[in-house]
Amino acid sequence: MSRIGSRDTRPELTVRRLLRAALAALAPLLACHPGDVSPPPGEATLAIDGVSVIPMGGERVLTGMAVLVGGGRVLAVRASADADIPDSAVRVEGRDRFLIPGLNDMHVHFREKQALGRFLATGVTGVRILSGGPHTLDFRDRVPRGELLGPDIHTAGASIEDCRPRNSRPSSTPRGA
Repeated sequence: MSRIGSRDTRPELTVRRLLRAALAALAPLLACHPGDVSPPPGEATLAIDGVSVIPMGGERVLTGMAVLVGGGRVLAVRASADADIPDSAVRVEGRDRFLIPGLNDMHVHFREKQALGRFLATGVTGVRILSGGPHTLDFRDRVPRGELLGPDIHTAGASIEDCRPRNSRPSSTPRGA
């Protein structure tokens, strides 16, 4: 069994990739009923054990839970005592910690790729950019390919607001428009 902080450097087991997968996988927790699904053979699995889960389906906290993540999705949410955690799973101790579904920030502006990691570090797994550009389209395409670590990006193109020539003035009459 691998543990966070071990020297295992295989790309599929890097902490960043596993945490990114875990954050991205928590969104389905919003709608799913706790269940149990076996991970595909050979799939790297992350087990967050003993964690308190805050689901979106009511005002409650599920304490002492095991959350099994693999293939970019939540595979199981069970009481830790009832969970069948594979020996190959990377275990994260969740005692005294809380787990929530990934957050979406619906109005962001950024230009540098370093911002992508800051979103994930604060639990934001999806962003909407209302006035994007070539850089945001590049980020949007590179994140799912694994070239950049970041949230899911939904972006619009450049703003069409206030695109008049610099020396022009808005018209005050219908005829001047």
